[in-house]
Amino acid sequence: MIEHFPGAEHTVLLTPRRPHLGYSERREGVAYLDPDGAAGFPGVLGRLIRAYRALQPDVVHAHSSYAGVFVRLALPIPRERIVYSPHCFAFERSDYGRLRRALVRGVETALANRTGTLLAVSAREARLGRSLSRSMRVVAGTNVPGIPDGLIGSVRVPDPSERLVVAGAGRLCEQKDPRFFAEVVRHADGQDARARWMWIGDGEPKLRAALEREGVMVTGWLSRDDALRALASAHVYLHTAAWEGMPVTVLEAAAVGMPVIVRSVASTSELRIGLLVETPEEAAAEVAALASPSCWQQRAEESGVALRDLDVDRHLRRALVDAYRVTSGGLMQTSAPAAGRGTSRSRCGDGRREGTPRSSRRS
Repeated sequence: MIEHFPGAEHTVLLTPRRPHLGYSERREGVAYLDPDGAAGFPGVLGRLIRAYRALQPDVVHAHSSYAGVFVRLALPIPRERIVYSPHCFAFERSDYGRLRRALVRGVETALANRTGTLLAVSAREARLGRSLSRSMRVVAGTNVPGIPDGLIGSVRVPDPSERLVVAGAGRLCEQKDPRFFAEVVRHADGQDARARWMWIGDGEPKLRAALEREGVMVTGWLSRDDALRALASAHVYLHTAAWEGMPVTVLEAAAVGMPVIVRSVASTSELRIGLLVETPEEAAAEVAALASPSCWQQRAEESGVALRDLDVDRHLRRALVDAYRVTSGGLMQTSAPAAGRGTSRSRCGDGRREGTPRSSRRS
């Protein structure tokens, strides 16, 4: 999101977190506040409050439900300055039991009274936000695939003599559900699908081992540029997440020009990009069908058209302008990214942060 407001002053507040693709990278022209030893809930909250008082940002943009808890519990930050993007509410987690999901939803409902604007990454997330509070302001945006120009549309129709390369991506954890990916591999092998399998990323050792037992090549942690190049080296992207907000890797795969297979869960059922599948067997059958160059080309073109129809860049820019204009008390122009002072502090799920007038982003 930072690139959508290049004229603003951006500050990213980072806290200790698990690694992910591109986490160690820094963007030129953005100030980063790295961990200073604060640990535990009180330490992180105190550090956030001190940073807010020092920076006095116009907007504080919290990315992820975890960040949203800290930012909204930091009482010195006025409600009207807070923008919250959960990137999938925690009560959507399918690995939580019913009681735990109800408790998490209760926390979100209570904290809605401390939310100036909820900036959702999908229409469904916006609906969930409105169900928490009738008074909370909700703006529907979307994620954007930040793909270098040289990689856009770079994937070519595979030669019939070569094996399809099928890729998954992200941190190996329960949310990404690499076990589902491994099940697809098993069923595809049973159907004699000629494919090679790759997972871009790393994570929990037991989940990495589960993939490697099925012959999946796991790349380990990569820089963002290397991860995008690895994605563009594949022929098919398979998205297996068990719960999701708006999967940006699906958008990235469509942008580089490949067919996309997406596991159908509540959040992806409305996604218009890719082939939705319910089971590993269905996904394996789609992989086998994509061995046909004509089928592959048709599906790749469909993904590209669907991505263009979403017009995600314009959609996100308008949503950010809308959210930040009101949250900053009208300091921000409404027509385009404004050159002006800005820092945004929010907790980011991706370790980065954006702002407009002085807004700040925490991660």
